[in-house]
Amino acid sequence: MAISDRRSSLEMARMIRSTDRRKIAALAGIAPIARDSGQRNGRRVISGGRATVRTALYLAALHASRHSAKFKAFRRKLQEAGKSVKAALTATARKLFNGMVANRNNFRRFRQPE
Repeated sequence: MAISDRRSSLEMARMIRSTDRRKIAALAGIAPIARDSGQRNGRRVISGGRATVRTALYLAALHASRHSAKFKAFRRKLQEAGKSVKAALTATARKLFNGMVANRNNFRRFRQPE
């Protein structure tokens, strides 16, 4: 395990201890941020947060969306609805992260249903 991997996993563990999942997602850098002004509705973008955590989540989502049936179906559904590949991967990362936050009291490895 490289130093950056350890650092990102430590940062994730610290963030997960927080109470609000929206704040946690913002700290991880995967929360959609609105760029609206008046009647102008801009695109939602992800920014801020911790880059190491965001990168680790993005790569985990990429792997999960290729090898896990649950996440593969989720990403395919989003892309068929017209979302870009990056938007679908970001949503997959957020779904993966929310699952981690929901199981923060009992960190068990993700296992696919058999």
